[in-house]
Amino acid sequence: MARRCLFLPLLLLWLCCTRITSGQINGTVILSRFNSTSSSFSSGIVRVYYNGWGNICNDAYFHYVEAVVICHQLGFDSEISYSTSGQNTIYGTDYLPTVWQGLDCGSYFLSVSQCFYSTEIDHQCSSNSQDVIVQCSSTKIWDNPFLGMIRLQGGYYSNEGRVELYCNGQWGTICNNGFDSTDANTLCRQLGYDTCVSYTSSSRYNLSQPVWSNNMYSVSGTGCFGDTNACPLQSISNCSSQISLMCGESSLSIKYAATKSLCSQVMQNNKLLTSLVLFRNNVTSALFTSGIIRIYGSSWGNICYDYSFRANESHVVCHQLGYTGASSYSRAGLKNYGMDLLSTTLSGVSCSDGGYLSISQCTFNLYGWNTPCYSDSYDATVTCYTTRIWDDPFPGMIRLQGGNYSNVGRLEIFCNGQWGTMCVDGFDGTDALTLCKQLGYNSYHRYYPTIYPANSSQPIWGNNMRSTVNEQCYGASNSCPGSSVSTCSHSSDVALECKWKQHNAGRQRTTLATCMGLIKPLTVTNGAVTLLRHSVDGPTIYSGIVRVYVNGWGNICNDDSFGLSEANVICHQLGYTGASSYSKAGVESFGTDHVSAKWDDFNCDDSNFLSVAQCTYSTAIDSDCSSDSTDATVTCYSSKLWDSNPYPGMVRITGYYSNEGLVEVYCNGQWGTICSSGFYDDDANAICRQLGYESFSQYNHLTTIARNYSQPVWSTEMSSRENTCFGSMNSCPSHSLNASCAIYYKTVTISCKENSRYLIYGNTVSTCSHKIIDDLPVGTIILTQKGLPSKSYSSGIIRVYDNGWGNICGGPGSGFGQSEANVVCHQLGYTGAASYSYYGEAGYGEDSLYTKWGNLSCGSNDGLSVAQCSYSTVISPGCQKDFYDATVSCYRTRIWDSSVYTGMIRLQGGYYSNEGRVELYCNGQWGTICNNGFDSTDANTLCRQLGYDTYYKYNNLSITAATNKPIWVTNMKSKSSDTCFSSSNSCPTEPVTTCSHSSDVTLSCGESSESVKTSTQCYNPETASRGTVVLYQRGTASSSYSHGIVRVYFNSGWGNICDYSYSQSEANVVCHQLGYSGASSYSTAGDGGTYGTDPSATKLTNLYCARGEYLTLLQCSYVNTTISLYCSYDSHDVTVQCYSTRIWNANVFYGMIRLQGGIYSSEGRVEIYCQGQWGAICSIGFTSSDASTICRQLGYTDYESYNNLSQPTDSSQPIWAGTSSRFCYSVCSNYTYCSTSHQISVSCVYSLSSSNNFATVYNCSNGAIATPTDSSSTDSTISLTKVLIIAISVMIAIAVLTVLTVLTALCVVFIVRKKIRRSSASGTVRYTTVAVEDADSEQPIALPQYQYAALPCHAPQQQQQSTAPVLLQSTAPEEQHQPEEESPMELASSKEAVVEKLDETTGDNISEDSLILNVSNEQELLLKS
Repeated sequence: MARRCLFLPLLLLWLCCTRITSGQINGTVILSRFNSTSSSFSSGIVRVYYNGWGNICNDAYFHYVEAVVICHQLGFDSEISYSTSGQNTIYGTDYLPTVWQGLDCGSYFLSVSQCFYSTEIDHQCSSNSQDVIVQCSSTKIWDNPFLGMIRLQGGYYSNEGRVELYCNGQWGTICNNGFDSTDANTLCRQLGYDTCVSYTSSSRYNLSQPVWSNNMYSVSGTGCFGDTNACPLQSISNCSSQISLMCGESSLSIKYAATKSLCSQVMQNNKLLTSLVLFRNNVTSALFTSGIIRIYGSSWGNICYDYSFRANESHVVCHQLGYTGASSYSRAGLKNYGMDLLSTTLSGVSCSDGGYLSISQCTFNLYGWNTPCYSDSYDATVTCYTTRIWDDPFPGMIRLQGGNYSNVGRLEIFCNGQWGTMCVDGFDGTDALTLCKQLGYNSYHRYYPTIYPANSSQPIWGNNMRSTVNEQCYGASNSCPGSSVSTCSHSSDVALECKWKQHNAGRQRTTLATCMGLIKPLTVTNGAVTLLRHSVDGPTIYSGIVRVYVNGWGNICNDDSFGLSEANVICHQLGYTGASSYSKAGVESFGTDHVSAKWDDFNCDDSNFLSVAQCTYSTAIDSDCSSDSTDATVTCYSSKLWDSNPYPGMVRITGYYSNEGLVEVYCNGQWGTICSSGFYDDDANAICRQLGYESFSQYNHLTTIARNYSQPVWSTEMSSRENTCFGSMNSCPSHSLNASCAIYYKTVTISCKENSRYLIYGNTVSTCSHKIIDDLPVGTIILTQKGLPSKSYSSGIIRVYDNGWGNICGGPGSGFGQSEANVVCHQLGYTGAASYSYYGEAGYGEDSLYTKWGNLSCGSNDGLSVAQCSYSTVISPGCQKDFYDATVSCYRTRIWDSSVYTGMIRLQGGYYSNEGRVELYCNGQWGTICNNGFDSTDANTLCRQLGYDTYYKYNNLSITAATNKPIWVTNMKSKSSDTCFSSSNSCPTEPVTTCSHSSDVTLSCGESSESVKTSTQCYNPETASRGTVVLYQRGTASSSYSHGIVRVYFNSGWGNICDYSYSQSEANVVCHQLGYSGASSYSTAGDGGTYGTDPSATKLTNLYCARGEYLTLLQCSYVNTTISLYCSYDSHDVTVQCYSTRIWNANVFYGMIRLQGGIYSSEGRVEIYCQGQWGAICSIGFTSSDASTICRQLGYTDYESYNNLSQPTDSSQPIWAGTSSRFCYSVCSNYTYCSTSHQISVSCVYSLSSSNNFATVYNCSNGAIATPTDSSSTDSTISLTKVLIIAISVMIAIAVLTVLTVLTALCVVFIVRKKIRRSSASGTVRYTTVAVEDADSEQPIALPQYQYAALPCHAPQQQQQSTAPVLLQSTAPEEQHQPEEESPMELASSKEAVVEKLDETTGDNISEDSLILNVSNEQELLLKS
């Protein structure tokens, strides 16, 4: 629609709302003081622009009203006084001509453009002494805003500026999207002007300010934003530009009467009668699902919780809010929602049907004041289910979206499986009334092109809607189109506001079921099943009342025959893996289904059946099934049958009902379609029988389902001859047959049905699973539960592939034990088996396949695949029973999460554990291998590393690329004898950049021969340093375990610790070394019931830790030379259970060190805690002394290496710079000139040749880290320029100091000889202090800069010959050590240091006039006199 500004006389001078640069428009007003103007003045001489600037005469017409209007136009709320320039000279004289006299407003308008005036100036008004002066109040007119209020900001004059709109308690802007001249005119009229002069768009002034309007809609003549617009629920996010506006006067004869109150109630009045919202603790929100109910009458109020407000009423409230129903209801006095102090609007609310859609369909008393409705504690509350009523839509369902209330918003219709909008073209009041009736209202308030923007990807499902006044459903006279409307844009989407009109005849009786089925998605056939919840059904509901279609919809009676088998079959027909529970409608909270029972005595012989057509039933309904409370209900597992383990040739139907829709078949790892070319009755019957139905009803009849050319076609000219499986006479092609299915052919659609109660096909979930032989290698393994295999299972019956799927014998005498169970779990990617058994004892249901392997023997716990084990394919009679199928329950920890090592290989993304995308662990991160140069020798190497004999295929799998991972290798090298990636390859320092992830290697591994068994060990634990500790659980060891058998690396090998003298103290130290806060319990391995048995030899015995606070095991005493017979038994290996809390979370302090990202706890990226944050340490300037300090602080004696580990960096961490003492590392500032590539990594060792380290958990925690006294310095900036300046300064200082030293020495000698007091040779040593942070209080304290005192100058000669340094002691030293072992941080722990008496011979103190020396923190000076 064309919309233009309404200029009348100025039309020839101005194009409508053209862009101009001057704000000087007729009617512009500003105040002047001493010939200076400002938009901030609230008082002064009034200037008005009328073909030039001039004044207004204070004549007989000018009164209080005119002064108020001027103040309003300037943005002030009111006027305080007015006068003439001659009466009030405080503003000087404004020497402009008078341009207006006889100003007459007549009302408290918003601008002088609304007033009448004369431009013919009388003689009495020609003097400047008659110029009008006003004094306005300081209160702005927008200080008391209302919803939809408009103001202009940022302009020099009050009639120009950035448009701001008040919504949701905050001022925001208006987006330029869709903004036109009609919108501009509307806003100017609201501000009191006749018309717009110009509008412009510019970048948003304040990005934190919300945007309250997008695609603003106005019609010619409207004068309030709220007339055709509403406030959104939240800020518009897709807008970068805002609207600025200039308003003005167009004509003396046209006056637009706008006042402060004109638009103030427009949006308030748009809260339509029976609008609902929930209130909680003084906040209302359309998004709340629970709270006190607020309802709008003539104002907001509450619903009384009286005798009539019960379950039905609460369900209807939730339906109106868009939820599926109410889970509970109550009153405010019994809930914690606070009190809503509004009056009661409705009482006696009574809804005869809980399926109603709005409260206006119920009866109620307006403004009823019955007891107990006087009290706010009796305001009704409700808690709704969080599921939306439209989550299970039907064709022709409608909803309103984007509005502040559920009865206001953008109209959306559900068609063709998708929500879309309605075009306003041809839409009228009859259509609006019909749609509001469908939503449960009896009237509409208004409709208009939407102000609630739609998703641009949404289709437009309708235009030129047809309705009659008596209809109440969209589907009564309308249908879903075949495609989106292309002649309409989303800017013309219908927005609708519905309401209850008190005097309209009758109340609506619509429920969701009223309009359901008018537009049929597909043709319903006998045997169709659906689930119903609160009158809503749909293809996504997996729990509810069971409905079955037999010449009409009805229920199944839950009588004595209805059990878990029947519930499972119903869930299978709906596409789910089974039923988790079943019950009756009278017990469950699914509402009531008022249709009659169709089936009684429903009985399914096999719980693995696929449809109710395979079961028996009676259509003669007993009297005990006549009540709706006996209707059967089921709750299905949410997992779909075709997601758990699709097999080649598996078939599914995707449609509204589970028995009709598009036919899809699974081939080559992907779902595809069947071409209608050559598809006949036998083929249709085969498809339906595979799914458990007797026959087809129709096929190729669903015209609403269009062919998807992006989906592969797996079958054309399908062949069937009385078959019950697709795979009986068909196979999977090697590639899609799209090219063979001509464009004029459809993809097959079908409807399956039940024909007879006496002809039943016995297909189950596994009947057709082996008709098309899988392209799989021998030795492939998967687990199955209740007949369904899945790669996600960690427990179940074991299936193995050997020219077809079968089981492994696990019964008594079969040889299947812990070792075999561990290897099966290893092949599946888990760390081991928690338990094993056989089907008859494990509760996984029955797997009806043949036994493939017996006498499985792996010989070791450490094997990685069953290809490394021996077995027999000659099955003994005892193993031929399904009862003895082997089962396993694996630990859920993945092998690659517990024992990762550089060069480790895993397969990811495949359906089975022996296939997938190859991933390689390098530099602390999993990455991929490029297929450039990759050949069969490389494939064999990787499969052998994974425990298989050989590769089966490579680069054969279509797997989603791992785009977030690096590519570590291209042109991999292998020899035919290699069994590990690391045999001929190593990890690079940087990822490969010459290859893309579309070229990632994929691999399938398998067994080549029973006689060839690969035993591979690529994990090299010998690289550990002495004293490294890991924990062992059932065949795998890891430093990440928090409990297990303790392993220690000692004398070039791994071993265990004997339990002799092992106690809580030793267990604590083990946990400390692994990074945990301590041990919750400790024990011995015993018979291996908990952690298995570790066959490693005993390395240490008589372990004794004098302090449980030690950090590493080798700080303790032990015996490693003679291991007693007692300690040689694995049952005496010590175990530990550590607390899960990390030591750096439980006892963190400034200067704390930890190692991260290493394979073992003794190595990794160095991180230090400083300024409240963990950060790395820069390798620039890092020396071996620093590495030693770090390792000593962690309880080791020395470092083994540093910067030798390829550890992943953490770019989010700061990098700290600082210095170290011998035992503790001190850090004080952020090193801004160090990149993450220079983060230090260290490997620590406990050397037997070094002296013991007695570091504890608290070793460095008492000392605070020194920080510069200048708090403004936060970064340590290191640059070459500064280094050069410092070096030059030092050289100059040395030269000057040399001269001064000689002079000083002469002075000292002179002074000492003159002032020495021989009677006392003692005094106080002075020392300097620096500001430090105490680790506990984080407050600055004072401490000596170092701990060595200066010797007095006047000491006796024999004392001067002493070269021993003297240590200062704190007032309360914790422990005395040798000087070279002392930690400066410990000695600095006291807040007050005292100098000990120094001269032990004489007992003298140091003289007051002694020479004062400052000794730096890095020196150990031997001071002489």
